[in-house]
Amino acid sequence: MAAFRVTRTLGEGMKVLLDEDDGRFMVTSARNWQEANPDVLSFSDVTGCKLDIDESKTEIQYKDAEGKRQSFSPRRYAFSYDFYIVINVNNPYFNEIRFKLNGSSVDNDEETLLDGPDAQPSVKGGGLRTGGAGPIRPGMPGGSRPGARPFMGGSRTSNADEVRSSMEYRQYEEMGREIRDALLQVREQVRNEAVAAAAPKTALTCPFCGATTTPDASGCCEFCGGAVNG
Repeated sequence: MAAFRVTRTLGEGMKVLLDEDDGRFMVTSARNWQEANPDVLSFSDVTGCKLDIDESKTEIQYKDAEGKRQSFSPRRYAFSYDFYIVINVNNPYFNEIRFKLNGSSVDNDEETLLDGPDAQPSVKGGGLRTGGAGPIRPGMPGGSRPGARPFMGGSRTSNADEVRSSMEYRQYEEMGREIRDALLQVREQVRNEAVAAAAPKTALTCPFCGATTTPDASGCCEFCGGAVNG
């Protein structure tokens, strides 16, 4: 653990720490990872990595005059998303590392129980709701941004498009892609190096001593030690 040197950090709460010089990485949420002592894996242990986005939906209902929950017709739904990284590894103790990128679900804070059938949606607890194209203010027609389709009016029955276009959604999607691409890239690099190292060596004529030699691992003549491969 003492030899691990962080050269790159990916993520927010749960982080992927890379030691690109030594070909190793760890996954930890600890601020002091030296004390936490997380598992350290080699880049060569990675067999796959993907970004997994979980989608959930909650029906939006309203309270009638008697305070009972009622469904809209057609039914309306608020969507939320959680972002997970799944790292597949070749390890004798486990074969998968799965962790969540976002601390709380990305849902644009949509209210799912309205005061009546004509009530406008608002942020949970009141205030402004922000999204991909600007602020959403309670009291706007349909609770939407200027120019957007009203979520609570017309034929629109879902806020999925609105949430997926929000800055928060795009932030975690980009974060997940960065982690995935980084791990897949270092895995591919290690594999290419292993293939090159295992390739049959070709006999060459040493430009220094004139002997026919098969260069060693450092690309040097086995007889005089001259650098045959540059």
